[in-house]
Amino acid sequence: AEGFAIARDVKGKKYEVVVVIGDSSIANGLAFEALNNITARNEKVIIVINDNDMSISQPVGSMSLQLKALAKAKRGETVLPVDMTGFDYIGPVKGHDIEDLTKAFEEAKESTRPVLVHVLTKKGKGYSFAENDREGIYHSVEPFNLETGLVPNADKSAITWTEVFANFTDEVLSSLDHIKLLVPGTMPGEKLIPVFKKHADKCMDLGIAEEHSLSMAGALSLNGVHPIVDIYSCFLQRAYDEVSHDCARFKTPMTVLVDRSGLIDKLGATHQGIYDVAFLKSIPYVTIAMPSTLEEGKALYEESLRRKEAFFIRIPSEKTLGKEDIKAADIAYKRFSFVERKSKENALIAIGPLGKKLFDSIDNLSLTKVNPIYLNDFNKEDINELCGYKKIFVYDAYSTKEGFTDSLFSSLLENGFSGKVKSRTIPNEFLDHASWNDLIKDLGLETEDVKKEVAEFFGK
Repeated sequence: AEGFAIARDVKGKKYEVVVVIGDSSIANGLAFEALNNITARNEKVIIVINDNDMSISQPVGSMSLQLKALAKAKRGETVLPVDMTGFDYIGPVKGHDIEDLTKAFEEAKESTRPVLVHVLTKKGKGYSFAENDREGIYHSVEPFNLETGLVPNADKSAITWTEVFANFTDEVLSSLDHIKLLVPGTMPGEKLIPVFKKHADKCMDLGIAEEHSLSMAGALSLNGVHPIVDIYSCFLQRAYDEVSHDCARFKTPMTVLVDRSGLIDKLGATHQGIYDVAFLKSIPYVTIAMPSTLEEGKALYEESLRRKEAFFIRIPSEKTLGKEDIKAADIAYKRFSFVERKSKENALIAIGPLGKKLFDSIDNLSLTKVNPIYLNDFNKEDINELCGYKKIFVYDAYSTKEGFTDSLFSSLLENGFSGKVKSRTIPNEFLDHASWNDLIKDLGLETEDVKKEVAEFFGK
């Protein structure tokens, strides 16, 4: 908004610049940088704070308390917090009252200074189940029964990988001391509400503050407390600097669960979890891994608790079959898993659950199947073995080519590989809003399509 206002003034135009921000997201660092700068230069911007006393779930922190105090004040009798001095303040305004809103916005237009319009609303207004939801269940909801408010589950055996890792986290918190779970405001989506209730003393919801979450994780680690950060892939990019400077630079032991990794269903370009490998691999002293089975997932979680480094585990975005009493797979640290050796000339490398699905669908080709598991900092012996093959095909339906695939190809060339390579990965683009199934299909990543491509490449 500040940028729009400056551009308006540079061009000598006359119009209002209005920005709407939630009562929880205004507490993040980037918002405060802009608030500080707007008043320093006195650009006329109208900031509408949509205050529904909710983030995804309930808001946290001192800013939330300050807004609650403002909401209880009478119009015209408000003392602004220090954070907001320099603004004209209009409010509190009844957000579901058109007459009150109109009056407030007309008043805001008359001001010659930056203005805060504090609007009180009800999240889920008009639908009682959503209005009464304080856990964030209705923040992003699948199709549900309008009368009961319940989401039908036709396949009770299918659960998300996210739920599986929430169960793993419950087990870890139950068994270890000197450990903290940090979540930047996304508890409901990560199925962690029961975990927070059970382990209240070991869990922290830090609000929409990804940068702070990783910096705090670094500080905890440096002082002997093992942090587990559970964060969406698409939001982790906000904390790139903190991962580099506040964590990896000090070789801090920590577990980072990169949730919703891969293509994301019906949430558009902003929520795709496909870029994290490409940006994380450029940081020294980090480990990036992705399981293809639940047993591998548990093994990686346990490994992350033993290692003296920032250990990133990518959690697939799709569903899986639920299991009881999952046993950790036997995985060698930072080694590729050669699942099946049927050829010394042709190697198929495939990542994650979709990679395993591709492996399982191919039984009539002479090739070696490789599940890398670890996606960066490759073992020299594994690379040397692969250099002996004539053809290598990489299937990665969870990240862009600039992630694992380019790193692998580069390592192969540097170590004398002279054969042919081909890959089927996600293009380095911003993807349009679509269902997960449509994205997989449109990108040519469906198992049957890739299976045909593999057969053609290996000469059958």
